[in-house]
Amino acid sequence: MAVAGRLYVIGGEGCGRALNDVQRFDPWFSRWETLPPMRQGRIRAAATHSDACIFVLGGLDGTQPLKCVECFDVQKLEWQEMPSMICPRYAGIASAQGPWILAIGGELTEAGMKASIERYDSKIGVWESLPSVQQPRCGAAMTLASSGQAALTFGGLSLNGQPLSVSKQLPLDDYMTLNPEDDEDPPRWTFLPSMQTARHCASAASYCGGAVAVGGKGSKSEVLSSVEFFNSDNWNWEMLPPLPNPRLRAAVAGGCL
Repeated sequence: MAVAGRLYVIGGEGCGRALNDVQRFDPWFSRWETLPPMRQGRIRAAATHSDACIFVLGGLDGTQPLKCVECFDVQKLEWQEMPSMICPRYAGIASAQGPWILAIGGELTEAGMKASIERYDSKIGVWESLPSVQQPRCGAAMTLASSGQAALTFGGLSLNGQPLSVSKQLPLDDYMTLNPEDDEDPPRWTFLPSMQTARHCASAASYCGGAVAVGGKGSKSEVLSSVEFFNSDNWNWEMLPPLPNPRLRAAVAGGCL
């Protein structure tokens, strides 16, 4: 894998400001290490990886949504600026598939565009719009399954404003072939096992065939440092070592050998 089995936590929010720092978890030594920072501080950005690069898309700079994109070379440990997306967006997800990078959902500034998908074609260096996807629950973390064929959403807020431990998945194959003019019922979310910790404003990423939920806010509005791993083999959630510092709304990318 591009990230060689290591988990990356990128940016986020600290003391009301957008962070640009990067932390990497080494599962062999069970420890975190600090890497070179991004060029742009980002809250609730999207991240994905392909080959030897991690791509970070959009987010908030603390006040405004971003459409800028940058990539991190995990071998050279360097950041590089890329062409910007069509729409500023945050709290969405991203996927790299072949020569394409997908930006899916999130909160956007343009009216009527809250569920859009964009695709970046690395062959020509251009972003283009694709059919839309559904929005996750308010405050939920969202990521792609390791196969890239489903979206996963963890936590979020209930109608009374309390954090949730709920987990769901949504198939994406139909969305990727859907034409904007089609009038068909969209695929539906189905439940997964619940997390051990109720949380919202957390981050998520596919990891070792499953997924991780990182940080967020707990039931007492405290910022969390806890990290949970959804083991798709055992179909349950397991606790990983906590982050060095609590955080919410970070971008996360991971893989596995």
